[in-house]
Amino acid sequence: MRPGREKDSAITPIAQYATGRCCSGRATPPHNGPTHTDTDTPGPSGPPDCRQEVTMPLNKIRAFLDEHHVKYVVISHSKAYTAQGIAAIAHIPGQELAKTVIVKLDGALAMAVLPASFQVDLLALKKVVGVKDASLASEREFKQHFPDCETGAMPPFGNLYAIPVYVDETLTRDREIAFNAGTHLELIRMAYSDFASLVKPMVLGFSTRHSGPFDREPELVL
Repeated sequence: MRPGREKDSAITPIAQYATGRCCSGRATPPHNGPTHTDTDTPGPSGPPDCRQEVTMPLNKIRAFLDEHHVKYVVISHSKAYTAQGIAAIAHIPGQELAKTVIVKLDGALAMAVLPASFQVDLLALKKVVGVKDASLASEREFKQHFPDCETGAMPPFGNLYAIPVYVDETLTRDREIAFNAGTHLELIRMAYSDFASLVKPMVLGFSTRHSGPFDREPELVL
């Protein structure tokens, strides 16, 4: 059985495994057009302290999930910045790997969350949200809002950062989703229904499927 791919009934809270295995690559035991884009800001280039980058972001989101008695699994993997790399290492289909893209809607930051095998259509997003302008946010514009996260590894919990969350309707078809938990070394896997209950995102249609094979999209990042 693949790491972190247990059946739902086996998912248990994992507070006792907070630190995981830093950079080990092993799973932590369970506890349509030119206007669309799938590119967010890539991760940092330098090698920061490994233990710190694993434990700091996870503490915040785990505390939130534990406080609400939500079952989840943490998956530890070797460092990866692209959705293609993460999906391959963690053995998670692109449809179930939720990516968080930081966008600007009429100048205000928002999270667009969708399957990693899809891409954001900015024209569609602008239309369904009802704004005049929709664009990708630069690292300079959003980094300060996520002081406890590595660049490009923000979890889709905008409610923890006072940022609205828009979920593409394709993601709601998944029984479970996995997502970066603030670090390029850890994922959290949980039931989509629990995620929706906690975050209360607005569900809309703003994605298109990748025109080529998902595993040939090295530029795709979370």
